[in-house]
Amino acid sequence: MKIYWYFICAIAVLVLSGCTHSNPAASTIEEVMKPIAYKEIVATQESRNGAVVFYETEHGLDSGFTYKMDGGYRDFCGGGSISLTEMPKVASSYNECVTEDKGNTERFQMFSGALTDADIEELKVQYKAGTRSIEQKAEIIDTGKGYKVWYMIPEEISPYHLDLISLEGYSSEGENIFKD
Repeated sequence: MKIYWYFICAIAVLVLSGCTHSNPAASTIEEVMKPIAYKEIVATQESRNGAVVFYETEHGLDSGFTYKMDGGYRDFCGGGSISLTEMPKVASSYNECVTEDKGNTERFQMFSGALTDADIEELKVQYKAGTRSIEQKAEIIDTGKGYKVWYMIPEEISPYHLDLISLEGYSSEGENIFKD
């Protein structure tokens, strides 16, 4: 009975997180995202084993990841809405995806968000992996829509939570202009 409830909970997490599974591989990001109700893709960036995608929905700005497999894209996983009408100077979100392909289980995690402060040119993300603190530089993409988006794929997979990260923003001159 306990295993049954774990299975039901795992299915619910996948459904509610906006994950899709396309089989066979989709040839474009738009094709793999067809099941997602999005208004517009605002930025994409090829990354480790796939592509990071930022897109607007009726709920706000979401981010996600699609694996690059079999010559195309598979298994889109996204979510983490950030309000577009009340976007703070620096907003953050978190995605975690688990997918299986040919008996191999892939696990993916990503911190992401948006920046409305045009002076922030560099963003550092600090997080915990077990007992160690790790700092990584986030990738920043200008959307051309009055805000930038950022993402960081952690070097180590760990049970992260947004409460356990801190962000620091720097100007082009290297001055720390944001700290949460």
